[in-house]
Amino acid sequence: MQAQMYVTLEQFASRVLEVTTRYSLFNHVSYDPGNFIGKCSRYPDYGDFAETYSLRQYGNWWKLCEVNWQRSYRQADDDPLGVEDFVTVRFDYAVIPTRLFIYETYNPGSIVRIWGRQMKQKWVLMWEGEPQECPPQARKFQPDIFKVNCLIDTIRLDLNCSKLDHHTCFDAILLIGLSGPGSGFHLKCLSALNMSKIVTTPNEDIEKREHKHYFDDLPYEVIMHIFKFLDLKSLSKCACVSSQWNHLANDPHLYQNISFKSYWNIIDSTIFDYLEKRSKFLKKLDLSWCGKDDESFPRKLHQFLQQSCKNLSHISLGNASYFNGSHLAALCSSCLQLEELRLRNVFVSEIAFCHHQTLSKLNKLVTLDLYSTNISTDLLIPLLEVNPNLRYLNLDFCEEIVLDNVIEVISRYNRQLIGLSCWKVRGLTSYGINLLGECHHLEDLDLGWCLNVFPQEQCLEKLASGCKGLKRLILSAWRGLVDTMLYPLIEHCIRLEQLDLLSITGISSQFIETALNRLPNLKLLEISYCDSIPVEMVGQWKLAYPNVIIQKCVHSH
Repeated sequence: MQAQMYVTLEQFASRVLEVTTRYSLFNHVSYDPGNFIGKCSRYPDYGDFAETYSLRQYGNWWKLCEVNWQRSYRQADDDPLGVEDFVTVRFDYAVIPTRLFIYETYNPGSIVRIWGRQMKQKWVLMWEGEPQECPPQARKFQPDIFKVNCLIDTIRLDLNCSKLDHHTCFDAILLIGLSGPGSGFHLKCLSALNMSKIVTTPNEDIEKREHKHYFDDLPYEVIMHIFKFLDLKSLSKCACVSSQWNHLANDPHLYQNISFKSYWNIIDSTIFDYLEKRSKFLKKLDLSWCGKDDESFPRKLHQFLQQSCKNLSHISLGNASYFNGSHLAALCSSCLQLEELRLRNVFVSEIAFCHHQTLSKLNKLVTLDLYSTNISTDLLIPLLEVNPNLRYLNLDFCEEIVLDNVIEVISRYNRQLIGLSCWKVRGLTSYGINLLGECHHLEDLDLGWCLNVFPQEQCLEKLASGCKGLKRLILSAWRGLVDTMLYPLIEHCIRLEQLDLLSITGISSQFIETALNRLPNLKLLEISYCDSIPVEMVGQWKLAYPNVIIQKCVHSH
């Protein structure tokens, strides 16, 4: 038999399939995920380059603001490597991988896990490791990937940016592998334990060999308390030990708060059968990143929402590409106790299916996260009007929103708001800025890249005097601002801990010096691309104010 010939193929990514976070709007060139496609644009240069794919978050700052950060629903099931985000790319040709290179041009070290697969086959773990603290230089990262004997044309990078000093930038990803005629290699890519196919019936042989254990003499309540600290995989294993443990491990009280996010690669629609018998007391459910490859998942989720979620108070469905108007309607009709709704990166197809009267049934919301959704102003306003207790609202990248119109409603109906994030949302003028001064409880306000018209002279006076409790304020790219417009902030908002003035070229070193003196709680100051502020002055401030992290990027050439 003639031996088949295999050749080594080198290829850069040809398509970005999915991301959880980004810096730019869709179809914008600067910092766009699409810049991850193709050959390197800037490597080996080091810097914050607009030609790369940039993430916005870094360090642990994001975990301090509830409007952006989701608290864990079930800590036992949190990812051990702290994965916060991911990016998935596709290559033109499937290969058996031998090497992989990721080109990082700014603040490298966030990659903690790498997955691979061909089309919609099972995901294969290719590498994992802790987040790294790297020197300030470009990195050509070559992980020591595991031996993989199956074809790969899709790569997913799991990211943890908590160790980074500033945002990170990716330039390119190169996959090297073997390609040949047929490429008929098959690998039994076994998941460690598929949650959706757990057998919770105790083994008869084990039952016969049971011995008396002191653990069995503990009170039921004590055993239940111990079991509450177990993750879902461990509970499923406990259910197979004995009939008594099976009964204990399936007690619905253990399943009040559930997160499948870290099991995204093994979750399919049968998970709803698993949950059905355990959902009597279900309150918090996180299905983020799950179910995208299962055609039955949307239908089973819809049924589950209608039948088993009447007590649900929190739900998170990040990157749920299957989510549509009927799911949203089911949430509104069945989950009347809902306090937290998170739909990050969800394009709700058939959103017109939801009527104003349907949405108005959700009237107990405290947190509403619509980051990068297609919600419109007309649909959002009725929802805001019936939720006077709303505390946190995230509208980042919502391109169908007119911000002045939304803020007008917020100033009337949502004055208890603590956190509002509107990164790169259009339609903000001095009118909307003034109205925010009616929300006296605001502590976290992100209006980065929102101001598209030249601001009025006293545009920040009412905001500053009305929101004296502000701790975090993002005014990135408000390029028309000058010192006199900003002084009300440091006069009234002396509790500020984070202040972002990126790309405001009209501010002076004198204003920054005054801000550093008058804001005793300041911890993070972003003045990148403030061209009138000399780099030398920043160095002096860092020595004089060691408790303040001052970020200063300059234009790269």
